[in-house]
Amino acid sequence: MLEIKKDGYYMLLVSSDDGVKLFLKDKLLINHDGLHGSESPHSFLIPLKKGLYPVSLEYFQKGGGADLRLRYLVPGEKEPIEIPSELLYHPKPDQSK
Repeated sequence: MLEIKKDGYYMLLVSSDDGVKLFLKDKLLINHDGLHGSESPHSFLIPLKKGLYPVSLEYFQKGGGADLRLRYLVPGEKEPIEIPSELLYHPKPDQSK
């Protein structure tokens, strides 16, 4: 889960060596699949309201270098930053099984 602290337009940016897919609320936002080196980031601009959002990042690596970066540009800022770990939450495993 990703916590958004204020309403506004957020730019999500992903760079990778090799394939990567970024989902938000089960919607595919960025699809940069396949074998490739780390290049300029791929981005998606999306309006978000304050709250929690399910986020999923699929990544694979095959040979050569390895790189994966997920950043965002917060409304009102000029440079994208790594998403702070305190804004990312992992669901607790189901203990009933």
